[in-house]
Amino acid sequence: MRAGDLLNILGSLNRRKVDRFICPRCNSLNIGSDGFLEGWLLPNHFVCKDCGYSGFMVVELERTDDQKS
Repeated sequence: MRAGDLLNILGSLNRRKVDRFICPRCNSLNIGSDGFLEGWLLPNHFVCKDCGYSGFMVVELERTDDQKS
């Protein structure tokens, strides 16, 4: 496989457009990622500022094409 083929495959992958993260414990939108390397080098670790939830799992709401970005 050539490098150009790999780039074409990676470019064709459907990237999700996540609009919001929701806390799985209290359903709050006041949740965010913990560090600057997360999502790039490390998995995302989320912390809820309302209930104190700390973990790797959250509810994700995807933006549809008809919604404004």
